Amino acid sequence: MDLRCLACHARDEQPDLWSRLTAARAPAVSAGYDDEEEASAGSVHLGRPELTWTGEKLHADWLRRLLTGELGYRTRSEIQGRMPAFPAYGAWLAAGLAHQHGVPDRREPRPAPDPALTMVGRQLTGVEGGFGCVSCHDVGTQAALAGPDTATINFAFVTDRLRPSYYWRYIRDPQRLRPGTMMPSFIGEDGSTPIQQVLDGNATRQFEAIWHYLRSLEGTAPVETPANR
Repeated sequence: MDLRCLACHARDEQPDLWSRLTAARAPAVSAGYDDEEEASAGSVHLGRPELTWTGEKLHADWLRRLLTGELGYRTRSEIQGRMPAFPAYGAWLAAGLAHQHGVPDRREPRPAPDPALTMVGRQLTGVEGGFGCVSCHDVGTQAALAGPDTATINFAFVTDRLRPSYYWRYIRDPQRLRPGTMMPSFIGEDGSTPIQQVLDGNATRQFEAIWHYLRSLEGTAPVETPANR
């Protein structure tokens, strides 16, 4: 790409230039640390996201806001580097990436979250009687319980950016779409989860409830302004 996206982002089986240059040097030196213990500190989610599934994964209107510099927040607070803005190209890139995967570049109508399912979803993301999602995910202004070492995408941003179809693909087999991710697979071959006391352990119903909960969180996290960016 003329915009040198592959300098920071891997795609398909092609590693990004940043990672190749880093691997060619001693980690402690390239990261500017004095020792290996200090170099290993920080979030496990610091790497830049791959571009392999981008058009199929992200809503085109969200991607347009990201690429044009209009988004106003960082989905991963601890991520390495800053995404530059491409005001002249952002809209075309977002539409092109969607079309590349054969998906529409317009967001489908979204019904309001169901209050009952929202409550169940909130329970399922908790530690007691849930999957413990809040250990690694910020929830609005609430920081991830495990701290920045494992903190990943804020739940308040998930449904604004993620296509539902990708959500379902990802939760069924996280390692297939993102090898090495810390996201575990909770769904067994029989379509159930270990949380049998909620919705009869039915994975489809449980993760539908979680999606409704995530929808209810939109707009509950602080966004950046030119003053705090």
